Amino acid sequence: MAKKALGRGLEALIPQQPAKPALPTSNEIAVSEIIPNRDQPRKHFGQDELEELAASIRSVGIIEPLVLRKKGDKFEIIAGERRWRAAQLAGLEKVPAVIKDVADDDVLELALIENLQREDLNPIEEAIAYQDLISRHNYRQEDLAKKLGKSRAAITNAIRLLGLPESVQQYLVDGKISAGHARALLSVRKKTQMETLARRTIDKGLSVRELEAITGKITDTDDEESTRQQQAGRDPELGKLESRLEEALGTKTIIKHGKKGGRIEINYYSADDLERILDIICQD
Repeated sequence: MAKKALGRGLEALIPQQPAKPALPTSNEIAVSEIIPNRDQPRKHFGQDELEELAASIRSVGIIEPLVLRKKGDKFEIIAGERRWRAAQLAGLEKVPAVIKDVADDDVLELALIENLQREDLNPIEEAIAYQDLISRHNYRQEDLAKKLGKSRAAITNAIRLLGLPESVQQYLVDGKISAGHARALLSVRKKTQMETLARRTIDKGLSVRELEAITGKITDTDDEESTRQQQAGRDPELGKLESRLEEALGTKTIIKHGKKGGRIEINYYSADDLERILDIICQD
């Protein structure tokens, strides 16, 4: 389902409007007349990768045109900044381009979709792009998931990565740890512990399962003191109810039951995660 939605590409997401006479639909545009998009989701362009692409461009040229829009007396990139950068390294004066008439509000969305199609974004870039779209368009995570052909859980899990310490986020950007490692680290409450475990993961080459085993023990230890008194003589039915709640809400829950009542603690990891949970609880 996800691939089908993304596979429609840029044109399917923005209704085609009558072309303005001054805007060519396809052309070769001078490299010097092109400017990057400040909302480009991809922030990291590896130099080695650009050099490899530049060598390919010298050999066979640019196979797929850039997608641009008119911006003042220049052309702003909607899709293809990596190709534009590599073209400059290759010494090209002009690049093939398709010109689109796209509103400001749609540029980030199109750039994100193009990068997702190419799998060009690292997990942090993807998470930031999702968060930006939610903030700018006042989307719910469910709305964004449907628009991008993703599951809501995929959007939620991506945005949760922004809760990592900056140093750990950088490890993820640099490919020193995987998204699986990062999600395992998020189960630890203290950011100092996240940083220590991230460095340990890199130094020892821990697999995701090995890291999960370590974080599981830490989480159990952290929870032990706060739940020690409750566990003694605790009704096993409460554990079953917690499991049902966790399955329904997709997050950790704790039921604290007393003689005359009690309370339910529901964990959330960001404002958007809280909104997701509220949507589930308050749905008609």
